[in-house]
Amino acid sequence: MKTGKRILSLLLSLTLVLGTVAVGGINAAGAMTYQISNYNELKRFAYLANSGQTGISAVLKADIVCKNNQDDENYATDWMPIDSFTGVFDGQGHRIIGLTTSSDQNSYTGLFGQIQGVKDGDNITGGIVKNVGLVGGSITGAYYVGGVAGYNKGGIIENCFNTGTVYGSKDSVGGVVGYNEGGTVAKCYNTGNVSGGGSYVGGVAGGNASGSYVENCYNTGNATSSDKSAGGVVGSNGGDAVIQNCYSTGTATANSYAGAVAGNNAGTATNCYYDSTVSNNTSAFGNAVSGTNVAGLATELMTAGTYSGGEVTNMTGFSSDVWLVKPADEFYSYYPHLRGFNTDSAGHQLAAEDIGKEDWPARKLNDNAYEIDSYDELKQFAVIVNGTDGVEPNPSACAILTADITATATDWVPIAKRDRTFTGTFDGDGHKITGLDNSESNSRDNSGLFGFIGEGGTVKNLRLESANLSGNFIGGIAHENRGTISGCSFG
Repeated sequence: MKTGKRILSLLLSLTLVLGTVAVGGINAAGAMTYQISNYNELKRFAYLANSGQTGISAVLKADIVCKNNQDDENYATDWMPIDSFTGVFDGQGHRIIGLTTSSDQNSYTGLFGQIQGVKDGDNITGGIVKNVGLVGGSITGAYYVGGVAGYNKGGIIENCFNTGTVYGSKDSVGGVVGYNEGGTVAKCYNTGNVSGGGSYVGGVAGGNASGSYVENCYNTGNATSSDKSAGGVVGSNGGDAVIQNCYSTGTATANSYAGAVAGNNAGTATNCYYDSTVSNNTSAFGNAVSGTNVAGLATELMTAGTYSGGEVTNMTGFSSDVWLVKPADEFYSYYPHLRGFNTDSAGHQLAAEDIGKEDWPARKLNDNAYEIDSYDELKQFAVIVNGTDGVEPNPSACAILTADITATATDWVPIAKRDRTFTGTFDGDGHKITGLDNSESNSRDNSGLFGFIGEGGTVKNLRLESANLSGNFIGGIAHENRGTISGCSFG
């Protein structure tokens, strides 16, 4: 019997070392690195870590949708942050969608409550979170609240992003991390709005303490403090703390000490920029200090879309090895975006021109362009082109669909009707318009989605489904085309 137990034990040990074994519903490659493929497995990993196994590690094997049942309409609100984490969490480029916490009474809140760095000599070997993005959702807490982590004590947060809202009822609230103490936040970005009922609110980090680094990061969300020290990148940058090679396009607001880069800066800031065209902030820092190569730049300078001398044009320190650039198109001007977030199936970086508009979050809608995600907005675009309802006609206006559209009325009036000719660009961006109907319209003849597309006009990447268009001289996409229709279908 003892021999049999020894053999069974040996076989189990070999399975753990050589193979993959299911442990508590999670696949573990080796004894300590867990492979996570769904929300329940992510919660199970948090439970194990919060039960004392703080040094376990994990990799994501798929995007995680934060629902207890996939048929649930809403995201789950039962997330318990992973606390005192000393392992390695590698998202492998996957996203966690809809992560939500609902109480503003709990501190140390985020995907991780607290990350604690572990050193082997000069190298940090534990307390590392990398290659993961938080999409949507809402992180709410009291003190130390961040999308990725509430508190980073000596650890590393790298190649991570957050697009959801972050709110803390007290101090130290950040889009990526609430408070960074002796740690490093590198190559991260935030696009969600961040707000706090107390002090130290930042687009990337709420507080950046002595000996801490925030580098090669950007923020496009707004940072709002009900008290003091709000910054586009960092709320408060302490003595001997460093912010370098970062930018913000959002606005920071506080009762005192609000700055486009940092609300209060007692440390070092180098090569940091903000968009002076769109930001309501008039200075980089909320207190009377300066940095090295820290400045507000006009949108056209920050979105030049070129390199010069191995760096992003007009932005010293922004190396082409770290940052991607993209020239403006009909719809957007593009700010620099970080490498490492848009890769192919083999993990190779996509070229800037191959990264879709929706995957380049650092962008500004151009003045003559419109984003459309509803039927009402589609009708309003027709008004803009046609010049009806007292609006000055703009036949060269451009539009891009950001969602599928379902018609909710039967009164469709075509874009560029009768005496108007469309000369702009309309990009469906792969979306469809369903149920377009003109049966109760007063403009049924010479109709379609468009009436007349003129020379230079372009309609592309669009599908029209289940349309009910009647009258004389009718076309699905357009009644008459003298421009370009490409990548479109009607059915």
